[in-house]
Amino acid sequence: MLTFIDRGIAPYREIWDEQHRLFEAAIDRKRHGLPVEDEYAILVEHNPVYTMGRHADPANMLMTREWLESHGMECI
Repeated sequence: MLTFIDRGIAPYREIWDEQHRLFEAAIDRKRHGLPVEDEYAILVEHNPVYTMGRHADPANMLMTREWLESHGMECI
């Protein structure tokens, strides 16, 4: 069953953590031989976010984290 979760406006990291909890719960059910019947669609809006990959170099950012935060943005 598909469940829609409306989070309105929420921080990127908060929703990222929620997605991981839902995923881990599904994996745990599979490990215990239980069916995974629930599916989720999270509806959310974030403030502007820059995401950097694992091998990204923060020195390549042209703005500081402080500047981004002062303008309502974040870098993850």
